[in-house]
Amino acid sequence: MNDQLPYLTFCSCDYFFSFFLLFFKKQTCFLFSQVDLSLLTNTFKLRRNFQLIKCMALERTHTTHSNSKNASNLIFSKYELYSHDFSKYKTWSMLARDEPPNSAWEDTKNLYGVHPFYMVLEADGKAHGVLILNSNPQEVTTGPGPHIIYRTIGGILDIYFFPGPKPEEVIQQYHKFIGRPFLPAYWALGYQLSRYGYKNLTDLKSVIEENLKAEIPLEVVYADIDYMERYMDFTLGAVWTGFGEYAQELHKKDMKLILIFDPAIDVTSPAFERALKQNVSFIEYPRDDLIMLGVVWPDHHAAFPDFFDPQNSTKNWWISELQHYYSTVPYDGIWIDMNEPAAFGTNEDHPWYFDNPDHPDIKPLRCDSFEEVDSVYDNAPYLTSSIYRFGSSGLLSQKTLCMLGRTHRGQQIFYDTKNLYGLYESMTTYEAAEKILKKRPVVISRSTFPSSGRYAGHWLGDNTASWNDLITSIIGALEFNIFGIPYVGSDVCGFNNAPSAELCLRWQQAAAFHPFFRDMESLLTSIQTDNLYFDFSVLGRHFFMSWIFSSNHNNNASPRQDPAVWQEVARATKEANLFRYRYLSYLYSLHYEASLNGGTVVRPMFFEFPSEHETHELWHQFMWGNSMMIVAVVTDGAEEADVYFPRSSSWYSLRDTEHGVQEGPGRKSIHATSNEMIPVYLRDFRFLSLQFYLDLGGTIILEQNPQMTTKATREQNLTIVVAPEKQVQDQGTLEPHSTETPTPTDQTSQPYSIWSTIFAISYDTYS
Repeated sequence: MNDQLPYLTFCSCDYFFSFFLLFFKKQTCFLFSQVDLSLLTNTFKLRRNFQLIKCMALERTHTTHSNSKNASNLIFSKYELYSHDFSKYKTWSMLARDEPPNSAWEDTKNLYGVHPFYMVLEADGKAHGVLILNSNPQEVTTGPGPHIIYRTIGGILDIYFFPGPKPEEVIQQYHKFIGRPFLPAYWALGYQLSRYGYKNLTDLKSVIEENLKAEIPLEVVYADIDYMERYMDFTLGAVWTGFGEYAQELHKKDMKLILIFDPAIDVTSPAFERALKQNVSFIEYPRDDLIMLGVVWPDHHAAFPDFFDPQNSTKNWWISELQHYYSTVPYDGIWIDMNEPAAFGTNEDHPWYFDNPDHPDIKPLRCDSFEEVDSVYDNAPYLTSSIYRFGSSGLLSQKTLCMLGRTHRGQQIFYDTKNLYGLYESMTTYEAAEKILKKRPVVISRSTFPSSGRYAGHWLGDNTASWNDLITSIIGALEFNIFGIPYVGSDVCGFNNAPSAELCLRWQQAAAFHPFFRDMESLLTSIQTDNLYFDFSVLGRHFFMSWIFSSNHNNNASPRQDPAVWQEVARATKEANLFRYRYLSYLYSLHYEASLNGGTVVRPMFFEFPSEHETHELWHQFMWGNSMMIVAVVTDGAEEADVYFPRSSSWYSLRDTEHGVQEGPGRKSIHATSNEMIPVYLRDFRFLSLQFYLDLGGTIILEQNPQMTTKATREQNLTIVVAPEKQVQDQGTLEPHSTETPTPTDQTSQPYSIWSTIFAISYDTYS
């Protein structure tokens, strides 16, 4: 028996079934379950209530728990640091819901998607991961020991173990199973600007021009639901006449346009009429083939496309609608929102929009008055923690559709497929974009599930302009890389509330190192969260289990917060973007490697240095690949950054003020005022390149002179920067030069070169 690999032992006796997963040599137990088979029934007395316990250590014949805090660094929730606090019990819910993130206080609610995956880092630096593949309502309890308990109230239960043992190997194994992430177009790594609340096309143009005048590199312009006629998909508002021509103007400047589309289709819209004629399937009630209608942004009730449709009529209709709209406004990417799917005011007597002058008082969906045979889906005996936070009257259908709904043309229950809705819309939209644009698709989705990264990126949702949210945005971006969605980022500067100039400045600096970099703001009236009312932005935009990207997306009630508003923020944003663009080809090569082999683009420090315990709790430091270390500044008024330099490498500064200065190992305070770039270092361990990924030796970066667009930057000459050892042997591959063409099914069939070289260089020569 291989003592380095785990093995399973089973026991089935009387009414119980149990299993252990353990390493033979270490006698370490990773998973243990003892299940009462009498509970595994299809009745709702306890509908397949399955409980799984994760133990930390096994000695001979009895179970014990490790006292080491490093025994279980679980990647589990966006509101924690990398490792969870096992000193007390906490229960984390998993049911995709239209819930904005909340970093102001401890909150274990589910957000926009579900990823039932965790990774453990043991005290010896070895790691493993576990995927519990289930799409039904579920929850996880963490507690002393440490241990975790997993519960689900339905569905198929498949458990997959990824042995690592290195952290990055765990993730590559996981991504190989769920599908490696898509390769974004090169332009999608450029800076992006969005706002919810543009008054008209002139307003949008004005904001874009102000930022261009501030010489901020700007690649992508976003339009939220404001551009639609009364928030109906595939329409254009009267005050947005000329939008198609403006898109062409952007293209002449080598800029791009991304439009938002929601799944909720107004039943009075031409798109809905065309759907009925094309026999499109919508989520419906279990009898009489009646379409289930909810309330979202449009003025009338909305139907929800059945993206699971086995006849593909729904997919073909969705593609045709996007194709038809492309002839009106030639967009370059697609942003899909509200796809948990969200429905406003479900089961409420007085929903929030009754008090909103921009929304009619139409009746919300009710799921609390069905006959007993149907109500069991919404009001099961055990509802999981995803609903208990709504009080004793809460149902699983809060903020969404009724669980008894039918998908797959009536063949499946919405209770079983709800968590998959965003994934299936992403798959359909990815195919649509590829057919329409004839280029590599760029799709951004709010709701995600394992495998979503094959088709879409993700933004972290309707965050708040606070220092806490800046911190969790960094953690979120790293976690979504783990989940297989490396194209991820936050709403830069915060979607809700107005940020200070310093907060926005520091956020721009940190988010410049997230793969998806978008400044997003909002302008609205009020939002309800946990029965508390805050006088800021919009109800309903964005997710659970540790999951992330970067954007300036601002809401409809806040003052402007794009970079051009403040002179100092405009300067810092320009500087951060020029720094990012200088090394953009390296970032692109990391995405290429991830799409080819799986793995992270942006990763935690402990991925590279698992044996150095100082890295296990670092959350403001992170890595681009294995060679560039970024130190974010996340404290109000800070003029220095606390930096830990891992012992196994030397580090060279990439900031202009101290370019090439070497730092040795240990913890140090590094100057980081708001008037300078945040600390960024090059590691001397590996060869790093803008256009080459190399496997051995020292580190070499090929810089390019940054320009206002990614296309202009890519056309610049290259400058070699070396972080040397006295003698270095390097080898690597030349990535494909195409930056937009569709990715072939077999990427290994693309032409590439393998080369190697040996050179010697003295330590006092850096560039």
